[in-house]
Amino acid sequence: MKIKSLFAVPLGVAIITLLLFSCPTSAQTQTSIHDLDNPARQPFQLEIKSQRLADRTTITTIPLLTVPTGKRLVIEQVFAEVVALCSAGDPEPFFVAELQTKAGGQVANHDLAFTRRAKSVFGEQDYVASQLTRIYADPASKISLRVFLVDGSTNCYSVASLNKSVLSGHFVDVNQP
Repeated sequence: MKIKSLFAVPLGVAIITLLLFSCPTSAQTQTSIHDLDNPARQPFQLEIKSQRLADRTTITTIPLLTVPTGKRLVIEQVFAEVVALCSAGDPEPFFVAELQTKAGGQVANHDLAFTRRAKSVFGEQDYVASQLTRIYADPASKISLRVFLVDGSTNCYSVASLNKSVLSGHFVDVNQP
């Protein structure tokens, strides 16, 4: 009797193992996972390069995009870089940018603060603004970036440009009446 029971246990384990790995079960089939609380998000990113800034007395407005009809835009990251060529004696310029959006029928200007990075080998000074955000924009609304000099040398500003601006986030489908 002892000999039969010694072979029965390993044989039983081998049969169960064979059945588990050869027959499809619910644990082996792929299941698609969806977040039922949130609609599908469609990734979005936009990069605008090299826009010369207007003179010191003028706000430079750069149209970025119009949100497609039937979509709401959620902006999650904003980046802007201004490059200025200043003389050695010029006072430090101070740039400000505003991302202008319309959400819930209301227009708002979202301020971005620039910080100075190191000078390039050509004497240009970089100023960057980068922020994580949660900014909404209505369907068919226009989004623009406004850049201006608050203080500093007019000489420095006359050769300044918005080197790059980047928006990223996602679109969400909206039901419109």
